[in-house]
Amino acid sequence: MKKRIIIGSIIVIVAALAVWGYFASQNKPVVPTVKATRGNITETVLVTGTTTPIQSVDLSFEQVGKVSAVYVNVGDKVKTGEPLVELEKSGLLAQLAQANASVASAQAQLDELKSGTRPEQIAIEEVRVANAQVALSQAQKSMIDALIDANAKAIDVMHNKTDEDFANPQTNNPILNFSATDPQLNIDLVSEKTAIENALSAWGTSLGAITADSDLLSASADAKKYLSQIKTFIDKLNDALSTAIPASAVSQASVAAWKIDAGAARSELGLAISGVGSAETGLSSAQANLSLENNNLTLQKAGSTPQQIAAQQAVVDQAKAGIQGIQVQLGKTVLRSPIDGVITVQGAKLGQIVTVTTSAIANSSLISIISLKQLEIDADIPEVDVGRLALGQPVSITFDALQGETFKGSVMEIDPAETIIGGVVNYKIKVALASTDPRIKSGLTANLSIQTAVRTNVVLLPQYAIQQNNQGPFVRVVNGKTTTDVPVTLGIRGNDGNVEIISGVAEGQEVQNVGLNP
Repeated sequence: MKKRIIIGSIIVIVAALAVWGYFASQNKPVVPTVKATRGNITETVLVTGTTTPIQSVDLSFEQVGKVSAVYVNVGDKVKTGEPLVELEKSGLLAQLAQANASVASAQAQLDELKSGTRPEQIAIEEVRVANAQVALSQAQKSMIDALIDANAKAIDVMHNKTDEDFANPQTNNPILNFSATDPQLNIDLVSEKTAIENALSAWGTSLGAITADSDLLSASADAKKYLSQIKTFIDKLNDALSTAIPASAVSQASVAAWKIDAGAARSELGLAISGVGSAETGLSSAQANLSLENNNLTLQKAGSTPQQIAAQQAVVDQAKAGIQGIQVQLGKTVLRSPIDGVITVQGAKLGQIVTVTTSAIANSSLISIISLKQLEIDADIPEVDVGRLALGQPVSITFDALQGETFKGSVMEIDPAETIIGGVVNYKIKVALASTDPRIKSGLTANLSIQTAVRTNVVLLPQYAIQQNNQGPFVRVVNGKTTTDVPVTLGIRGNDGNVEIISGVAEGQEVQNVGLNP
């Protein structure tokens, strides 16, 4: 009996264990999964930026001057070309007036050259030629008179003032009436007396045929040669008489009289030489003046040459360039707004002396202007994200100052050079607003969501279902009660936590949700 009870107990225990095992197997934990779906995904880059005016300018004068007028104050709105500050310019205006007068004068001379010589001017020049011809005729007559007078004086000197010193004076065998201490002087005086008498004869013959048409300058040269010869003779005669020894038939008184006549001969000869020289100078001057006046008349009749006109045109052009230079300087006496905008800095004061170095000093611009209507957003992009950016990408924009509103824009500029911020490499970008809004001011904080990529109708999995090992990303595909590690190729990542699956998993497949593993 006791044996039956033990066996029955064992059976009950075994049955209980079997029941427990069955139910235990039924309550075994199930692997959590997520299903691959098909849909759209958008990749974005999130950054913060600041609104700035697209156009902003800092203005200063390019020349030294005193401020004579100030037309704007800080906060004033201005239009393009509107005057802002003006410098004193009375000095430049005076220079401009003088330059205009110079142009007018140069132009008048150019017009005169181009129009040619007026008949009145030609008539004046013809009168000058006629006067010069009259003067030449007078000079020619004076030259002939001087030559005839010189010949007469030479004859008087040789015949009336020296013949008495000789016996047979006008023959080829003159004899001195005295003896000089120097025997050579005696010989020279006799030979030169004979030569001069022959020269006087030839000179007289040539003068007999002289007219205004003769070569008077050549005749003058001959006369000076004869007079020089006679002067040499008179000088020797004076030297001989100073040591003369009278002949037996000649008294000492006669020798003294001869000395006086020799001195007079010297003076008379000097007058002849001077007269010929003066007449020759007058004749040369008259000939040169007539030639000059004839040349002037020829030039007046011929008119201006192309070279003269070109030279005067250059003078006109240079004078006009001077006007342009002054006008440029006048333009620089007024600061004008290059854009439509609002004044943010105005440092000019009446009477202030401004210098050209003002604009070279940091933060020392006289006037600063920013554009109000055209704003952009400046932001810094980390180097890990800049490779995904491209010009024209759409941007969603929110402002801390305008809660609950979203604005549209696009990437308009990506700086190719890096900017180091806190030791991290960044790249500056500019975002253009799609539309203007008067509530958006310069300096507002802007939150940017830059759409860098969009994929439609692709396989998606949540980020938490993807794992990583040495071979790269993979997922655990669930097949009933087992899992298989499958490598996957990833595409873009969305801000909603999904990742594009390019290959490795198909739509509808169950993948282990590793983020929910027990």
